[in-house]
Amino acid sequence: PSVREWLSAWEFPAYEESVLGYMEAAYSLYYVGEMPDVPTLSKELALLFCEYMELIDPSDPSQVTDLIMECFLVAVGDKYAYYMNAEALEEYTSDLSGDFVGIGVHVVYRDDEDDAYCQIVDVFPDSPAEEVGILRGDYIVAVNGKRFPEYTYLELIDSVRGEEGSTVELTVLRDGTEHTVTAVRRAVVEQTVTGRILPYAPTVGYIRIVEFDRTTVAQFKATYERLIAAGATSIVFDVRDNPGGLLDAILGVLDYLVPDGVLLARYEYYNGESSSNASEDGHHIPADFPIAVLTNGATVSAGELFASALKDFGAEGYLDVTLVGETTYGKGMMQSMIELPGDRATTISIAYYNPPYSDNYEGIGVIPDVTAVLPESVLDKSLYLLTDTEDTQCRTAVSILLGEVSLP
Repeated sequence: PSVREWLSAWEFPAYEESVLGYMEAAYSLYYVGEMPDVPTLSKELALLFCEYMELIDPSDPSQVTDLIMECFLVAVGDKYAYYMNAEALEEYTSDLSGDFVGIGVHVVYRDDEDDAYCQIVDVFPDSPAEEVGILRGDYIVAVNGKRFPEYTYLELIDSVRGEEGSTVELTVLRDGTEHTVTAVRRAVVEQTVTGRILPYAPTVGYIRIVEFDRTTVAQFKATYERLIAAGATSIVFDVRDNPGGLLDAILGVLDYLVPDGVLLARYEYYNGESSSNASEDGHHIPADFPIAVLTNGATVSAGELFASALKDFGAEGYLDVTLVGETTYGKGMMQSMIELPGDRATTISIAYYNPPYSDNYEGIGVIPDVTAVLPESVLDKSLYLLTDTEDTQCRTAVSILLGEVSLP
């Protein structure tokens, strides 16, 4: 039976069946793999969550819709798929655009048995947060008087963002003392790329790519050129904890590094068709310019494609590259966003994306040339807040670039 049919047979409120039918049709067209018995599995999951766990109010159409959509995705078995209602889609679109209205900070969230906190790990230059004295390392204690962790992570992010020109009151904890400040929200450009000359190695540049969005390519080019002008004779590219992002962004960064005509990525679609992208922007860096790429288990998706592509470029002689760190997550599939009625959307895995010349790493990960792990004493600390002394993975990469360590 179709999803609509089992909804009717179950006598579950048939809210917005057209949306569900639209999503079912999209998956039938694009889904990579063999579709399981989605209607039956979805029904059982929805029954479980609604009747036995009582997680939603069945009389609320929006909650019913979200539940059915999410159960559908679980039943499909596409582990990378997710459904976005109108609110989630707006936030997702804002994140990928690189532009949003807020105060200009990056935060990390942690919630375990012993602790729950939201910590500021980066403050954007010339941002409202910088203007009111918020610092890297501050912990968010309260927003507009509501104390953390009463907020979920997403609720906290939503409460910090808001209308341009409006104010938000933040209480932060710093060195055991709380400080309350009021910031005026305004349009902020996401800082997805940062860079500096390493103080302990004045000829080595360091570039961190936080994620790949619409701001990344321009920021990457500007950061790279600034470090070269400052005297960098080698570069560390850091994609540790990079969750991925837009395919166009990763392709734009790769294109900047290699000569025209070099393969950047290859794609194998659900129907057996294949395609690829090659470099074409007319720019490349010297083939003998030493590069190290830092990876870890939280390097995912586009972050992995970046690392694997550079590893391939090194093997093919287009660049001088060494991967340092830990094996990456292992997500070698590409998703497409399908818009749904009512300002909603779902993502679908539509293809395997492969490195330029090597095999796909889905479920395997990209293996570094040199394994390096952080000491246990800093494993609970955000990568953004590691000191140069504590970041032993980066120091290993620098030693390789400077010829102080022999490669295996």
